[in-house]
Amino acid sequence: MADFVRETVSKNHFKLLQDLYGRDLGGERFLHWKHLLDPHCGAPREKTGIFYKDRERYLGMFVSSFYPFKINGVSVNINMLGDLGIHRQVKSATVLKDFFLQARRSDVAADICFSDDRKIRVYEKIFRKYLTTNTQIYPYVELTLKPDKFMAFRFAESGLAQQASFINNLGREKDRRAFEYIEKHPLYHKIHYINKGSHYAVIGCSHECAELLDISNPSRECFSWAIGVCRHLHSRCKVMIPLAFYKSVCAQAAEVISEKRINMLIGYYSQKISDLMPKEVWVCRMDRR
Repeated sequence: MADFVRETVSKNHFKLLQDLYGRDLGGERFLHWKHLLDPHCGAPREKTGIFYKDRERYLGMFVSSFYPFKINGVSVNINMLGDLGIHRQVKSATVLKDFFLQARRSDVAADICFSDDRKIRVYEKIFRKYLTTNTQIYPYVELTLKPDKFMAFRFAESGLAQQASFINNLGREKDRRAFEYIEKHPLYHKIHYINKGSHYAVIGCSHECAELLDISNPSRECFSWAIGVCRHLHSRCKVMIPLAFYKSVCAQAAEVISEKRINMLIGYYSQKISDLMPKEVWVCRMDRR
């Protein structure tokens, strides 16, 4: 009989995750970086693998990660839920719901997960019925585009970025550990810290594109500047923006190569944190699990 068990996430689970998804999810080096190198998730209580097993056979997987986040100077403990995969042979309609219930923690102010338009509505129904009725969905779109203009900038050291003011950023402390961690990302051959006045950005360069990984202020003006900076580093820019900025960002592109909708679902257990959350909130690439 199948049941839920908890195990420490290890490299032995990477193939399972890829099999459940039917694709490589960035490869084993990326999954190793994501799950095993994260300095904020080194203890079992901070990262938990929840598995649905029938004897020794894995039929599903879910990962719960505890993070001390901040938003505009206010500290908030959150439970980041991700890497949900269920084997197609599982027919029970309750398994998905039970995964979320298994991942519930009593020491956090919010649960967060990311997904596409179809799945996020299903997850929100589960949140509202079994976890909390105080939920919010933040819609984004991930674009790969060719910027049509260059923007002025200067290269900066990571130390200067640590001192910058990050507005409307929901995520971990922008400290030395955080920037050292992003520099270990296996998909980028170079990480650049970019600055102009009060604007800061972190851009990762690969053979395919220059990707905006972090930004000091998720405003239209700052996104426009950062995308123009990416033009200096690669002909293609990859960026996740609030859906409300879609038209204005596309208007400054010579070509939009691809786009993908993605949503952040937050289930609040603290009204204080819910009230503090801005309309255009940004979560950097490092913290989107």
